[in-house]
Amino acid sequence: MTNWKLLLLKLGSLFSFVGAPMFLADAMNPALGKVAFGVVFAPLLIIVLAVLVIVDGDELSTPVRFLVRTAQVMAVVIILANVVVLAALARGTQHPNIGLV
Repeated sequence: MTNWKLLLLKLGSLFSFVGAPMFLADAMNPALGKVAFGVVFAPLLIIVLAVLVIVDGDELSTPVRFLVRTAQVMAVVIILANVVVLAALARGTQHPNIGLV
């Protein structure tokens, strides 16, 4: 993988945390504490790992196929999280970093 592609992947994964994942992590923070960040970031991490495995061009073994399928499910989870956050914002829920959400 070339340096600029790796940079784009890293920046994309960084900016993907802005929005619904950040809103949900802040909302879950009182109940879960610092674990809330891990719970919300886990789907993004799984997706990035699956992309890195596929980009390396490895043969799709059974564990790799499982990782790719899990990443597909996590992408749907992130889409649903965005829908939930949009509904919460439409109802008037306030967030201290509303410009980033």
